[in-house]
Amino acid sequence: MSEQGMLRNFRVAELQVLLGYANLNQTGRKSDLLTRAMTVIDNNPSPFLQDKIQHLYQLVTNMDQMCVIVSNSTIFAVEC
Repeated sequence: MSEQGMLRNFRVAELQVLLGYANLNQTGRKSDLLTRAMTVIDNNPSPFLQDKIQHLYQLVTNMDQMCVIVSNSTIFAVEC
């Protein structure tokens, strides 16, 4: 799946974490956050951000098996 496709599956919390990694504004509506995240990917396809997107996507797709805690732009996933 493309990175843009992965981003579309993100919730606000995951988008905020990703934008935090990119040192960008993390506030706004989901559509604003998604647009900001997609712009970063299009303009700066760094391996670091690509890895973060893949990691966050894995968390999102395995959400039924994990409990997720978001704190200070960091996501912690633990087994429930």
